[in-house]
Amino acid sequence: MKNHLKQLVNRHMSAEQIKHLEFIQAVITRLGNNGFLAKGWAISLIAALIALASNNGTYIWALVFLGCFCVALFAYIDSYYLQQERCFRALYNDAIAQNSENEISLFSMDIREYLNNNQNKSYEYCQLLSCLYSKTIIRLYGSLIVVVLILGVILSCCK
Repeated sequence: MKNHLKQLVNRHMSAEQIKHLEFIQAVITRLGNNGFLAKGWAISLIAALIALASNNGTYIWALVFLGCFCVALFAYIDSYYLQQERCFRALYNDAIAQNSENEISLFSMDIREYLNNNQNKSYEYCQLLSCLYSKTIIRLYGSLIVVVLILGVILSCCK
């Protein structure tokens, strides 16, 4: 990141513009960390539910349903953070490439243009459904649901 900012200084960006980019980058970093934490919480919760289901044979399918619901909920939360992160990345890119067509006011953190821009296909990746079907979300949370279902079948057959 520091090398990138040094290159921007060479492009004659003002100190305020560089500070604005640093603010946006800080938000992107926080959103990435939040998505990582959501993944960690989902895996921990599923592990706890699996341990509970293996000890208690009567409510296995209720715990499987609860596990699948929790996975879907965390997938939605993680997709939301990914959507916000993508929007702020688009804002960051637009703030760097400011010209007469795309003017970002200094210290603006408004991402509504990227969220509500249905006619511009370049921001399609900022939509929540696009984030929900991203490779990282589908692979992790899809595999968690498969694991929960398989273990539910195995535990119900063994009890």
